Amino acid sequence: MSREAGILLWHYKELISCPLTLVLGEFEQGGLRGYVALPLSNLRLNILVSREGDVRVVSNIPRKEWVDHLLEVCYAVFTGNVNDLDLLERVEATLMFYGGLGVYGVLDNRVVPISLDFVNKQYFYFYVSPVGGLSRNYEKAQLGDWVLLQLALREGLSNLLQNVCRHIARTSNDSCVLETSHGGLVISRREMHVDNYIRVFPDNVPLRHVVTVE
Repeated sequence: MSREAGILLWHYKELISCPLTLVLGEFEQGGLRGYVALPLSNLRLNILVSREGDVRVVSNIPRKEWVDHLLEVCYAVFTGNVNDLDLLERVEATLMFYGGLGVYGVLDNRVVPISLDFVNKQYFYFYVSPVGGLSRNYEKAQLGDWVLLQLALREGLSNLLQNVCRHIARTSNDSCVLETSHGGLVISRREMHVDNYIRVFPDNVPLRHVVTVE
């Protein structure tokens, strides 16, 4: 596979477009373990296959380690080999089919959705403050806390968002800051201009798969 950035003038017969996905946290309740994750619409990796069977990878994701990780997950989805991924990679692969802020449980080594909710992007601004590499030190909270976070992001409830964040994460200057797999996810009512912040947009319909018809 070759990787390229920018615009491709290239005929393809099939394309799969995978969103960068953030793992926000985890929980364990009633003997059930699970994870909370969010796909992003504006940072994506695309795998294209030409009519001759050549494969190219195009991405606008700014950090190489993020691209390398997502390529492994996206290619497993593309080839139907998701079971070859580790557990957290399978969480990321699963959420690509659902979108929004998702709560996923692990049942007999299977990843299944528990609660899925639409993120209303009219109410909040979202930013990622990157860290070096990828992290698996997520926020730990009760299942009910994550459901309340879903409600706050769907309905634009700033007070509820602040209360939940004080309980499961931290607040800073009226913003909620969650430590995720890719750094701090900052959720704010106001637009922010900070040098190392990457503005991101939650994706409610994440995976795109295009096949040409001749």
